[in-house]
Amino acid sequence: MITNYHTVFTVSIISTFLPFLTSIVLLRYLKAEKTLRLCWFFFAFAAITEIVLYIFSSKNKQSAWIFHIYTFLEYVLITMILANWQNKSSIAKLVRISIPIYIFFFILIKTVGLESFETGLYNNITRPLALLLLSTFAFLALQNLWSQTPANLTNDYRFWMLLAMALYYSASLALFAFMFTKDQNLLIALFKIHAVVNIMRNILFTIGVLRLRGAKQKTLQPASAS
Repeated sequence: MITNYHTVFTVSIISTFLPFLTSIVLLRYLKAEKTLRLCWFFFAFAAITEIVLYIFSSKNKQSAWIFHIYTFLEYVLITMILANWQNKSSIAKLVRISIPIYIFFFILIKTVGLESFETGLYNNITRPLALLLLSTFAFLALQNLWSQTPANLTNDYRFWMLLAMALYYSASLALFAFMFTKDQNLLIALFKIHAVVNIMRNILFTIGVLRLRGAKQKTLQPASAS
């Protein structure tokens, strides 16, 4: 069981580099539009985070504080992407407004001591909140894309990327609810499931990047009226 766990976990880490490396090969497509540049920044950020986590793990150093920073920057980047892929101005505005609200909440939670960057302490409040909001925004953007695209959705790079986000954040939120169990076997199973979901997300991201080569449509822009 332990061997299988390490295998899945290793594959999960490696999969994080798939969309990043693919986007480097197709960088000229991602440079063409602001939102796609944000996608590239996120892929690069995720890859760098994995490298840092590996270094800390190899030196037996605590790395829980890294997840606090990752969650914060991930939320800002992903919400900016989702806002640009939402052409309903009321929802796009809500997504953008959530950024300063989340930042305020993030700082408040740290200030009052409900979360801290102390060694070994994870972000058990700001992380699930981010997952809840991101999964909701991703599903709204996916539904918006479906209603605005008469052609086959699988030809649209945004479909694959939004599907990756909706799958990962909703699944991670569901798994997070069980993370405080004291059952070691259940914990191992949860981590394995999360690793598999992460692999699926990165494969979907990679498909989305590859779809950019044949993409002719422009990114949806927020409408002037809801």
